[in-house]
Amino acid sequence: MYRDGEHEFANLKSAEIQGVRIDDATGAIHIENIEIVGPSIAAGRDASGRAAVFGFAGPVQRTAAANVASVKPPATQPSLGTFSLDLPRIQIDQFTWKDIRVSYDDQSMPDIRSAGVSDAGIELKNLIIDLNSSAATNQSGVVRAFLKAPGIAENFVVDGESSSAAGVFTASLKLRGDGITARALVPYLKLLGIEPTLADGRLNADARVQLSNQNDVTAVSLNASNFSWRDGDNELLGLDELNIERASLTNGELNIAAITTASPRVSAARDQDGALRAAGLKFTFPQASQTTEDNAALTSLLPMPLPISIGNVDVKSAALSWEDAATVEPVSVRGTADLSLANLKIADNAPPARLRASAKFGELISAAEVSGEVLVTPRALGAVLDVKAEGIHWKPLAGYFPPGVMSSLQSGQFLT
Repeated sequence: MYRDGEHEFANLKSAEIQGVRIDDATGAIHIENIEIVGPSIAAGRDASGRAAVFGFAGPVQRTAAANVASVKPPATQPSLGTFSLDLPRIQIDQFTWKDIRVSYDDQSMPDIRSAGVSDAGIELKNLIIDLNSSAATNQSGVVRAFLKAPGIAENFVVDGESSSAAGVFTASLKLRGDGITARALVPYLKLLGIEPTLADGRLNADARVQLSNQNDVTAVSLNASNFSWRDGDNELLGLDELNIERASLTNGELNIAAITTASPRVSAARDQDGALRAAGLKFTFPQASQTTEDNAALTSLLPMPLPISIGNVDVKSAALSWEDAATVEPVSVRGTADLSLANLKIADNAPPARLRASAKFGELISAAEVSGEVLVTPRALGAVLDVKAEGIHWKPLAGYFPPGVMSSLQSGQFLT
């Protein structure tokens, strides 16, 4: 326990490790039991904005105008190589971590905000990670975790199992969350122009994560399915399936074999006051205060992103919904789309990727097709496209027309 008088800063009740064995020949590690109880941690900020944790107080945070244009970017950007996990076999029969609690009290906000984690824990059984093995273990493990954070997420649970095959570790998980509101984060999100609108956020998803070693390169693959993000019974985001195949860092480049999605669903809206709503969040956009010179200087300070190479990107049966109440008369548009990209590379001097897409938007466009090449670099975008659309009716967008302006288009066509 770590405290000052009656004020407790942290309390780790116990930590125990039993039955540790290390194989002299292979370096394999076997641990029979790990059990951790705690910690409980108290942190926060005082009325002046001074952060405090573990009995130490930081400097007062003050916001001051900065001359962005006077700041020079670094001469060179850091270079990354190839990521490879060269781990010995690791086996943990039982791992338990419980009674994790974190409290945060912020006296510097207009409305005093208290937030934190009231309880959290992790339990693993029969965990085996052996990325250099040539044989399966034929033994499955148990994965469980939970988190309770009142005012943020009332309950979040992860439940599943793990397994180890030849050079591959797999975790198959079910994720469930409810009572998600993020109310305790409202004062901080508002500073970014974001406001949560959730009354009863609910998250459901199944996921399978694989970690593998091949040719001295470690890769991660993800399969997510049955994803649904709701506020009560109203779905805000969803998808049937997402696959990210073999993401790896090789020679300073992020390589992904393929990304495919099936039936992604998203809805967005604009309120009468012009604020945008999506995914249970409300976005407001304050007037920009930076000069054009400062904006250009700020862009130059951004680090060059990691080069990215994706073999194929496929989006199938995407469903889109848009509602706009800020127009002369309300606008409502719904549609579906398919998209594929081949050999997408995001980097300087990247070659173009091949694009094919098709879409339908109710009464607005009965059918549209786009094909061609797109170019993506860290600083610019480009495209050479063939576009074909038919059955175009502007009536669904009449709310965007100035008063007295209307379209007589009955079944328009567009070709390039």
